[in-house]
Amino acid sequence: MNRSARWALAASAVALLASCSATKFAYNRLDWLVSWEIGKYVELEGPSKVLFDSGLASLWQWHRSTQLAAYARDLREIAAAASGPVTPEQIRGYVQRASDHGQRLFEEAIPPTAKVLQALGDEQVKGLLQKMAGERREEAEEDAERSPEASRKRSTRNVSRSMRRWLGGLSDAQHALVRDWAAARRDDPALWKRYGEQWGQSFEQTLAARARPDFEARLREVFGDPQLPDSAAIEELGSHNRENYIGLLAKLAPTLTGEQRRHLRKKLIGLAGDLEELAASRPAA
Repeated sequence: MNRSARWALAASAVALLASCSATKFAYNRLDWLVSWEIGKYVELEGPSKVLFDSGLASLWQWHRSTQLAAYARDLREIAAAASGPVTPEQIRGYVQRASDHGQRLFEEAIPPTAKVLQALGDEQVKGLLQKMAGERREEAEEDAERSPEASRKRSTRNVSRSMRRWLGGLSDAQHALVRDWAAARRDDPALWKRYGEQWGQSFEQTLAARARPDFEARLREVFGDPQLPDSAAIEELGSHNRENYIGLLAKLAPTLTGEQRRHLRKKLIGLAGDLEELAASRPAA
């Protein structure tokens, strides 16, 4: 999915993020967080606001009542596996499960998203597309200005920070593995720029036909599997980077110290407990 597409599935993205790293406090305030995020792109009012509120409430309840417990089970399984050696196949399986969770969330979010978009007026759509185009331009400019070396350092810094959060401190050898991962990671700003423009045109055409009865299906395609000139190249890039990251995790796993394993298990079990507590509770009115 194009990076600029994330606004329309903000409810899904924030909900999924909450399942991975946010606090109970944040999850219980998803209505405000999602409304704030959507407000950056379009001002909802009248029918679109009513549909958004009701759609988000239903999606949120579905996510809380059916998905959080499943995430918690996966986290507890990973915590148990962290006590011993982990194979690349196991890691790939955990990554696939996370992808499947995301796909279920995507499928659940599309119908209410389609209804909200269908309720938008022409001026709202015009403003939305302008905001998205501006964001794509800013992203392309930032990518073009950043050298390959700067990109590698940025990736290394971000992943190292994440690893420290889950594992505690990293050894010199583990830092070296992260640097090797960053060096093998592929990026292509020019490709992303072209693809963003292609996706923007496709989304604009889809919105222009939002009164059609097949709009929901067309929206699902444009977000989930857009058939664009550079789609294959984007998929190849993403596939390489996923495998590269799985390789990093597989190489890191046997290097973990007892202290790092305990730290990781504690974080995973703590998050699982938070999700189970959220699943058993009801959101405040």
